[in-house]
Amino acid sequence: MRALFEKENRGWLLAGVIVILAILLGNLELLTGKLVPQWDAADFFGPQFSFLADHIKAGRLVLWDPWVSGGAPDLAEPELGSTSPLMLLMGLLSPNPQAGFITYWMVVWILGGAGVLLLAKHLGSPMWGALIVALGFIASGFYTGHAEHTSSLYSVSLLPWVLWRFDAALLRRNYWFGVQAGALYGLSALGGYPEFTILTPLFLFLWAVGRIFRRESHTSSESHTRIDGEWRRLILPAVLILCLTVGIGSAVCSPGYGAFLTGTHGYSDRVGPRSRVESTSSNIFPAQALSTLSSPYLSLLNMPPNPIWAMTDVSMSSIYIGSAVLLFSLFALRRRSAWRWWLAAVALFLICCAVGNQLPVRGWLYDLVIPTRYFRNPAMFRVYFMLVLIVLAALGSKDLCSPDERKGRSALLALSIALAAGATASFAMVVHIAGKTLNEYHLAVVHLTTVWFGVLLLAILLRARLISRTSLVRLVAVLAAIDAVVALHIAQPTMYTDVPRGWWHAMNAGEDRRLDLPGRAWARQLDSPAELGLPPGSNRNLALKIATFRNYAPLTNRFQSQFIADPMLSGMALGPNRIWFSSHPVWLAPDNAHFQKFSEAVHALRRPVLVLHTTAQMLSISEKDGSNGVGPGASDQASLNSAECSQASVSSVSYRPNFLSFRYVAEAPGWLLVTDRWAPGWKVSVNGKPQQVLGGNFIFRAVRVEAGANYVEFKYRPAGFFALLAVSWSTLLLVALGEVYRMSRSKNHESASHTLEPALV
Repeated sequence: MRALFEKENRGWLLAGVIVILAILLGNLELLTGKLVPQWDAADFFGPQFSFLADHIKAGRLVLWDPWVSGGAPDLAEPELGSTSPLMLLMGLLSPNPQAGFITYWMVVWILGGAGVLLLAKHLGSPMWGALIVALGFIASGFYTGHAEHTSSLYSVSLLPWVLWRFDAALLRRNYWFGVQAGALYGLSALGGYPEFTILTPLFLFLWAVGRIFRRESHTSSESHTRIDGEWRRLILPAVLILCLTVGIGSAVCSPGYGAFLTGTHGYSDRVGPRSRVESTSSNIFPAQALSTLSSPYLSLLNMPPNPIWAMTDVSMSSIYIGSAVLLFSLFALRRRSAWRWWLAAVALFLICCAVGNQLPVRGWLYDLVIPTRYFRNPAMFRVYFMLVLIVLAALGSKDLCSPDERKGRSALLALSIALAAGATASFAMVVHIAGKTLNEYHLAVVHLTTVWFGVLLLAILLRARLISRTSLVRLVAVLAAIDAVVALHIAQPTMYTDVPRGWWHAMNAGEDRRLDLPGRAWARQLDSPAELGLPPGSNRNLALKIATFRNYAPLTNRFQSQFIADPMLSGMALGPNRIWFSSHPVWLAPDNAHFQKFSEAVHALRRPVLVLHTTAQMLSISEKDGSNGVGPGASDQASLNSAECSQASVSSVSYRPNFLSFRYVAEAPGWLLVTDRWAPGWKVSVNGKPQQVLGGNFIFRAVRVEAGANYVEFKYRPAGFFALLAVSWSTLLLVALGEVYRMSRSKNHESASHTLEPALV
């Protein structure tokens, strides 16, 4: 702790404080309660955070969520963070859903800025240069656009930390640093968006290739291609470090991704690779949106109801990163540095991927790199493009303050003129094409003039030798702080609003932390209550612990969607009496054709029928157009009519997130349909004897019962989850303890050296 406040570190501590202040000032209206989160932050991530907080405060982990979509395997959704130590800690400290979620949001944001400071320092950037790039990062179009997507912010905030340790491992050939990078990478996947979990190893691979074949020392900006076999000696260490990083990271993130691989088949049909068309055309980054480098305002023009780039969501429409970052990143390329030009080539490749089907590059990657077939949203590639600009800008600031830099004044002035002119022209052109202006327009014009012509003015003063290069960097840092705070205010419409404030506070005021609710939780309704606002399909009901059937569910299922759209079908899963009995069910494969017959039978009888599916058949649900054929029994309409159900009068209901039990007296042998969702992790016993959990009516559970009294007990026990959790948390703990041990040894060695110095003299 004392070292933190030593003279050489005070400036860096000050830089960290400035970054935090910029984030807090830029979000002041959110922090004071004048505005509240919106879109996915309010409808999905905020309620899910409160649900996780309720569990950890009760000493439990989130496994199954019975309050949304008829039940959901939350442990199999990595972005929900059910095993993330950071999210669990924040949930434990959370005073209420509202304050806790916003605090977590700000902590994640601050982590991103701190990571860039550390990365820039590692790259040799002076403190003021590091501050400039950190401010550009935290006010970038990624943070403002994806403010509603806290899982994406979480992944990206830890990305600079991963790169910091990974690059240190490559440069020093230090495998322990590779272990650290792996632990941070795995941590970023626990609570992060899966697309980044897939893309980050690809980015690290490209980074490592550049480090193998190109070299740039920390004391000089010159670099050269490695020759005379030197690069051959570096391939093996780089490969081992990359494998170590990915391997350790995979161990850390194994609980969520292991559960996803084993616990979602049969529950969701959103498994397996995406189609090439979806992967290359869904939420692309429009080529015209490159103009957002000039101003954060331009992405606001893509907001509904009249977006200017309808092919993408407003959250994915901006790459604004600050005027100073763009200036310094281009300034860095004036040096004859093969390493820097490799980074520029990587940035170009990544932005070409981001534009999706507007260029063939994303399609080529889909064909050649199999993991990239498992996500859509090409626009997400742009964050790595922005990170490369951050790295180049950090190197550019180092150049500017370097004693051997004598010819940079004219280059900096020329770049400033070009960028100011280009930013002004692109801003005016896009506003003209949009044919509309928003409330933020006048502030955006002032911001544009200040940040672009401000750096131009400083470049003129430097060229005229009226200020020194060190003074220039400090003044640009001040300008970058103003840029960041104002950019955050301009982008507020994409982050939060006052519209949902009433139901946001209602969600907070009505919070019910209890997890054992056999009464109200059992009586499921279609949507969240009216006091939690519109539109339907949100997860706001979680804070109030009111079970609903229509929610936002990343793990989609086409059959459940049809249930929701059809009141006759959804009615069997709503209300307090939603268990059904049939002595003559029909066995059918859960495919599209049989679902149509099932729906017709329910409408004809105006009451449920029972269709059963084996476990193997349920696992085939992910095959959207496939059919495993018909099981025992016939599939004609007459057979379906004979499978008519009656309501089952159950008693002694005990209903908890991972447990359901009840008593039922059957007049004859038959099957019970329990209208909670089927998933592989569910086990059932009847009168103490294990039974098979069958699929019922395409998405629900069914179990066989005997004539007379039956005590039915369901338990959610996902295979291997707790073993993987032990591996994950043990890995993180061992890495943390190892680093403490390494630092203590280093400190003791340093103390011993100082003690021996007088004797040696």
